[in-house]
Amino acid sequence: FLKNLDNASELLKQYAISVWQVDCQENHVERFCEKDNIINKAYLFQLNKLPQPLYLDTLFDVDSIMANTLHLLLMEEVRFVQDKQGLQILKDTEKGRRDVVFAYLRATGLPEHRIFIEMAFVYGNKFIFAFSTDQNILKDLGVLESSFSPHLWLINCGDLSLSDGQPCPETAFRQPFTLPYLHRFFKLASGPSYVETTEDPAHVQTIFSELHIPEVFLFSRRETYQYDKITARTLSHRLLGSAGVVLVRCEEHGVAFPTDFNVAYRGANPSAKVEHLLMQSFEAVITRVEREETHGSEQEPDHSGYGQPQEEAMQDDEVVMAVEKIKNKKLNLEESVPALTDVGYQRVLSQPNMDLVIFYLGWDAVSKAFLWTFAEVAKKISGIRVSPWRVDCAEWTDVCQHANVSRLPAVLLFSSLVQRPTAYPGTLSRDALLSWVAMIRVDSPLPLHSVEEAMAFLRGDLPSCAADLCNASVLALLTVNMPAEITAFVEASKALRGEVLMGLCITDRVALDVSTQLGSSIPSIIVFKRGEPSLKTVVFPRPISADVTVKTIRDSSQPAFAELSVSLLPELLRVGRPLLILFVGGRNGASVSAMRTLEAAARSGALAYSTACWMDIVDNPVGSEILETYLPRTANPPELVLVNPHRGAGQVYAFPKSDKPLTASAISMWLSSIRLGNLQPTAVLPDKTWPPSRQNLDFLAIMDAESPGFAENRQPNGADTDDRDAGDSEEDYD
Repeated sequence: FLKNLDNASELLKQYAISVWQVDCQENHVERFCEKDNIINKAYLFQLNKLPQPLYLDTLFDVDSIMANTLHLLLMEEVRFVQDKQGLQILKDTEKGRRDVVFAYLRATGLPEHRIFIEMAFVYGNKFIFAFSTDQNILKDLGVLESSFSPHLWLINCGDLSLSDGQPCPETAFRQPFTLPYLHRFFKLASGPSYVETTEDPAHVQTIFSELHIPEVFLFSRRETYQYDKITARTLSHRLLGSAGVVLVRCEEHGVAFPTDFNVAYRGANPSAKVEHLLMQSFEAVITRVEREETHGSEQEPDHSGYGQPQEEAMQDDEVVMAVEKIKNKKLNLEESVPALTDVGYQRVLSQPNMDLVIFYLGWDAVSKAFLWTFAEVAKKISGIRVSPWRVDCAEWTDVCQHANVSRLPAVLLFSSLVQRPTAYPGTLSRDALLSWVAMIRVDSPLPLHSVEEAMAFLRGDLPSCAADLCNASVLALLTVNMPAEITAFVEASKALRGEVLMGLCITDRVALDVSTQLGSSIPSIIVFKRGEPSLKTVVFPRPISADVTVKTIRDSSQPAFAELSVSLLPELLRVGRPLLILFVGGRNGASVSAMRTLEAAARSGALAYSTACWMDIVDNPVGSEILETYLPRTANPPELVLVNPHRGAGQVYAFPKSDKPLTASAISMWLSSIRLGNLQPTAVLPDKTWPPSRQNLDFLAIMDAESPGFAENRQPNGADTDDRDAGDSEEDYD
C-alpha cells in the first residue's frame, strides 16, 4: 500500500493534493492514532471541512487511490444513482439547466472509475456527472450484454424546459472507455454540435479533422437552410464522439448544389478522400460511420499510465461488491456492538449474563456484510437482556482459538444456563438470527404443568412469541416410568434448542389427559406445524437414543409441501431424501390443480420416500434456469421433477409430459418405478468442483521479490527446536 501511495502522490499533486505520513509511535495524534484507525483508514483533510476517512481495503492500487481520493473530493459534485427512478429524478431536476453525463461502472476503484472522476474534475463546470454500479440500470438503458462493461451517456437536458414533457435525448459513448477517447468526446460535447462551411468538402479543414475523426458533410440550399440546421443538429447528437457533422451551404461563394448525391463522407485518416453518397435516412448515415468504426479504424493507444478496464480487473465477488456499495452507510459499531479484547472476553465468560458474540475477520467481505446484519440485530435485542459483542479474529487470534471457532463469521451465545457456548447454525440473515436468539432464551424442553398449557403450546400460543419464532412445536407424551425415553427427549431438546420449540408434560396425569384428548398413545411425540390443519402423531422412535430422536423430530417437523427457497433448501437436504419439485408457471388453472394434487399426496403420506416442494418460475426467475438444466425438452409448466442429490453425482427424473392433469396415482406409480430402478435418469447433475475464480497470491514470494530473504523461514534467536525437554508434551506448544 505504501508503495502504491508513493506512486500516486506525484499524480495527486496535479490536483493540489499533498500526501503525508504520520508515524504514530513518534507522534501520537489523538483519535487518528487509535488502533482501528491505523490499521483501516487514511484521511482526507480539507479547509473548513471535517476529516473524511478512506478505508485502506479500497485503496489496493494506484488507480483505486486516485479514484477514491478524487471522488471523495468531488463527493458533492459527482452523484451516485442507485436505480432507474433515481436517474429519472436527476434528469427532471436538470431540465433547463445543464446536460448530464451518466456512466455505468462495474465497481469503484477500477481504472474506469478513476478515468470518470478525472473527467468530472475537468468538465464538472459544464456538465452534471453521475454514475451507478447497478447492472439493472444498464439493462433499462437498452444495453443487452452477458458480460457488462463500462458505458457512458451524454443526456441533453439543458435545452429542455421544466414544463417540457419530452424525455431528455441520450447520446451513447461508443468508443473504448479510455482517456483519449473520452477526452475527445467531452471536447466535442463542449463545443458547437456541428460546423458550417461554404467551401468544397475536399478542401475544408475543421476541428473534426484536427481530432482525427470522420466527417459527415450535409449539403444545404437557401430554401431548406433552417430545416437543414435542425437535421445537422439532430444527426450530430447521434454521432457525437464517432463523427463530426459539417453543414455545407451551397449556392454561397459559387458552390453548386449537387443533384446526384446529398451526403459526403471523409474518414478519420487525414489523407482519406471524400466519398459522395446518396442516402435517404439518418440510419443509413449512422450505419456508414459504424462500419468504419468496426472495420476501418484502429483503437488509439492509451499512453496515460492508467490500468486498462479489462474483464480480469472486475470484482467477481458479489458479496464484496455489496459491501462496497454500503461502505459509506453510517453505523456506530462502538455503541451498538462493542469490541472485545482478551481481557473483556474473559470477563464475559465469568459473568452470569447472556452474551451474543460475533467472531469475524475485519478484512473479509462476508464478515463485513454479516457485521451490518449483526448490528441491526443488536439494536433489536437491546431490550431482552442479551448483550452483543464482537471479536476481530485478525487481531485477537488467541480469543478465537479459545472459543474454538473454526469458521468465520460465527456467532456464539454465552449463558450461565448452558455449560458450553451455543453456536448459531442458521443463515446469515437478520430475521433468522433474531428468531434464533429469541428461541434460545426459551427453556428446552419447556415444562408444561397442565392440559391447558399443553394445548396452548400445540396451538402455537405458548410461549407468546411462538408464532413468530419457528414453524413447528413438538410435545412429548411420556410418563415417569419411561426414564430412557425422557433422557433421550431431553438430550434431543438441547440439541434442537434454537431450531424447534420443544415441550414436555411434567406429570403423568397431564400426559395421560393430553393423550386421551388427542387420541394418542404413550409414549409418543406430537408435532404441530403452523399452516397445516392437523397435528401429527409419531410413535416414540426406536432404538431409544438422542440422535434417533433428533432425526425423527427434524423429519416430522418439516412442512409437507413448502415453497423451495434458499433458506429452506439446507433443511430439506439434511433430511436425506430426494426432492420432489413441482415447477409451476404462476397461478393458472393447470398449475393450481397440480399443486393441490401434490399437496394432498404429501399430507396423506403417499410421498414418504421423498420431500415434496414447489417453485414458481414466474415469481422466481432462477427457477426457470434450474428447470432448463433438469429437462431434456422445452419446459411447459407445470413440470414435476425428482432430484436425488444423495446418489452419485446427482440424478434427475422428469415426470412424463402429457395432456392429462397430474393425479396422485400416476405420481405414486412413477415414483415406484424410479425406486425399483425401472427408469433411467433424464439428466445427471454435473459432478464438478467450485474452485476459487482467481489463483491465490503467494504473499511470501511477493515479499521476497521486494526484499530478497525477508520472508524466509527462520528460528528465534537462541532457540533450537531439536532441544526440547523430553518431558514436554505437544500441548505445551499448541
